[in-house]
Amino acid sequence: WVRKLTTPEGSGLRLEAMCDHMDHICQLAGNARHVGIGTDLDGGYGFEQTPGDLDSIHDLNRLPDLLRRRGWTESDISGALHGNFARFLREHLPADGSVQVNNLTARYGTLIVVGPKSRELLSRVSPNDLSEEAFPYLTAQEIEVGYSRVLALRVTYVGELGYEINVPAAALRRLWQDLVTLGREHGLRPVGMRAQDCLRLEKGYGIWSCEFSASNTPSQCGLSRYVAYDKGDFIGREAALKDRDVPPEDRLVLLRLSP
Repeated sequence: WVRKLTTPEGSGLRLEAMCDHMDHICQLAGNARHVGIGTDLDGGYGFEQTPGDLDSIHDLNRLPDLLRRRGWTESDISGALHGNFARFLREHLPADGSVQVNNLTARYGTLIVVGPKSRELLSRVSPNDLSEEAFPYLTAQEIEVGYSRVLALRVTYVGELGYEINVPAAALRRLWQDLVTLGREHGLRPVGMRAQDCLRLEKGYGIWSCEFSASNTPSQCGLSRYVAYDKGDFIGREAALKDRDVPPEDRLVLLRLSP
């Protein structure tokens, strides 16, 4: 479907249409290795971005049966729903075994603590040094939070001080309760993904498959500073260097409207 153009109201798009598109890609490629459906669909699950007969993300469970009726094998279905992404990564791992790929989705959950008092709040449940010097922006550390050892990332999408905390699933509920209890005196409130979207757009933070897609280059998006052009050979390096050296014809920018 075409984001913002193809909507349930405007076209009556259905899961069958997704299957038609997947079949078409398979016919072009000669196999099902290049088809993938992300579990959050368009990268930001929302009614305006999805087929009309999806009421929730769980409705994607109907896809396997639809594909079986079309003659898809179980291995092809598994690959399209999640395996092809992991396969691509594993096929490009260093031969020396220095990097491994493991799917830890079922083992961890994520809490995002964000706001000007997030460091103060998190320090009450962690003995680690969370200062700017010890834990700078765009870094990750294993720290103690509550009764668990977690992987914390000093990054958020809302343009404020904050942390993404990857917590073992068994400890997620307890940590949530501790943070909610301790956060009352700081005015802590739960927020949803749509609130986060509004805040990140105010900050000018784009996100994959919403503002950015595979058709956008780093220089178009203002992300060239995150590309290590000098690190040696990598997939897409030649195209990346061309993108760096030849100014793009258009750029993605944040639009500011004034009354």
